[in-house]
Amino acid sequence: MGKELVQGSSLSALLDAFYSLDKRGRDGVTAVFRGAADPLSYSVLETGLKNHENDRVRNAAMEIYVALGERSLPFLISLLNDADEEVRTFSGVMLGTMQDRGAVPSLIKTLADPDMNVKHAAAEALGKIGDPRAVEPLIDTLATDMWLQFPAAIALGDIGDLRAVAPLISLLETPGVNVPVIQALGKLAHPSALGPLSRLLDEEEPSLREWSLEAVAAILARWPDSGCDLRLTQKATRAMIEMLSSSSLEARRNAAITLGCCKVKEALSYLVELSTDRDMGEVARKAIARIGR
Repeated sequence: MGKELVQGSSLSALLDAFYSLDKRGRDGVTAVFRGAADPLSYSVLETGLKNHENDRVRNAAMEIYVALGERSLPFLISLLNDADEEVRTFSGVMLGTMQDRGAVPSLIKTLADPDMNVKHAAAEALGKIGDPRAVEPLIDTLATDMWLQFPAAIALGDIGDLRAVAPLISLLETPGVNVPVIQALGKLAHPSALGPLSRLLDEEEPSLREWSLEAVAAILARWPDSGCDLRLTQKATRAMIEMLSSSSLEARRNAAITLGCCKVKEALSYLVELSTDRDMGEVARKAIARIGR
């Protein structure tokens, strides 16, 4: 590892060889970049990132950018303004992976980028960072293009700020975006979403019904008494009782939690059968106890 390794051409060669090395070798290459001066390291990394002919070089550059951590922050923020939309997209992805809150203001501005992929990457990155400063800007994006609503909804669920509950509820009936909205509401787990979510429990589409049940169960697990005010349709009740026999343990658990918190007496005999089950016994017994109160 002599002086020649901190020359631009040598750094470029190391970047090109990065994925032919084992982990120890890749760590060594990263250490060389870390030891070189910023103007040299980041000039080579930027050239690698903009290499559209060689995915291995570009991916190696991205991995090293992230590995260098906070030191890379100003360079990646600058690249959010690059003329190449792919470079802007990759910069957003890397900033999300780094999860450095210092990137939040620039990523918020990037939500207005003219390229949809760049905006998508910025929204995802803001969700991964989890800074509450992004909540209002992400809520604003929910009123824009459907392709941006999708990552914005996921990001709002990941951030976990309750300001997002009402705007997300307003999108529950929007095809194409309702699944990430349902997932986000499940993560936020606020009881005000129970009524709107429960209306999806008798959907004809099984996957939509199961996502909705998962969100409802997540809320009831945190706020079990709120299930007493939830009015389930007969169709939804039958569907959940059927789910107690599902091949999916998660679906069975979600159904049992919901049936118990909503005090559905018709489910008692089915829950009793599950009360001695190795996987479902504890959940079933808790549900039985709630119904019997």
